[in-house]
Amino acid sequence: TSTVNFRTEPQEPQEWTDDL
Repeated sequence: TSTVNFRTEPQEPQEWTDDL
């Protein structure tokens, strides 16, 4: 879900960074 969140909300790169 974090991956999708990061794409929808690029304002929070920490989300996708944590997932990856």
